Amino acid sequence: MTYIKKKQIQGSDPNGDAIDLKANEVGDQITSEINLEIEKGNVVNHSHVVVAASNVDIDTGPETIWKHTGLWVPMATARTMSIVSDEGSDTSAGTGARTLLVTGVDATGAAQTEIVTMNGTTPVVTAGTWLGINPSIVLTAGSSTYNEGTITFTSSTDAEVQTVIAPTDALTSSMIYHVPINTNFYLKFIRSSVYKSSGGSVDVVVDGYVLSGGVRYNIYEADLTEAVFPLDQLDLNSYSLVTGGSCFYFEATASANNTSVRVAFEGVLVAD
Repeated sequence: MTYIKKKQIQGSDPNGDAIDLKANEVGDQITSEINLEIEKGNVVNHSHVVVAASNVDIDTGPETIWKHTGLWVPMATARTMSIVSDEGSDTSAGTGARTLLVTGVDATGAAQTEIVTMNGTTPVVTAGTWLGINPSIVLTAGSSTYNEGTITFTSSTDAEVQTVIAPTDALTSSMIYHVPINTNFYLKFIRSSVYKSSGGSVDVVVDGYVLSGGVRYNIYEADLTEAVFPLDQLDLNSYSLVTGGSCFYFEATASANNTSVRVAFEGVLVAD
């Protein structure tokens, strides 16, 4: 149904906080499901956050859930990013990725975006400095319609990888999310799963952490056994708050090498 005129009326989000909702021309609240209204832009200062990633080659030590190796190391201070592909076709006039839309938080923790023009296997340094990188995408591409190589985002000063875009994905694949200041993230759903193609069953522990104020809190732990319990799903009856300025990320530890683990989470970001 299309409404010719709309008005603002007061409503409540799932936590009972007052929000502005759209109304039809006679002042009746649009009563479709709240998450759909958020997605349609009818709930001001609210947006969905959905992040999913996998690590298809976890060995026995703990590793971050991302399409890279080893553990993600958070930056202590804001850095410029050095962004590079391992394929020369990911360049401004190439057949692969041409430009990227980089999102994340700046030195103060505020939300920030930047468009970066790729230069193949030659690193491009961002104009802005970043305290953290959030889900970022290939904004424009050549005839292949995606990035043809692995695109790596590395902090310029200490050379720590912050995220990657795997070949053909066209968006970053890292279970790392920085909640901007002046916002709150309300976590609703987490799913984790394990798979091993050969070599017998494997046990995996998946941990979800919130890094806030220099302290890391373990807020999620799933013990998965591929042969018995390969999937864990946490669907909260209410929302769990992750405050602005925090970072939310996942790691996994496996009992055997060459293990694949996938994690996804969903929630609502609310601007103050």
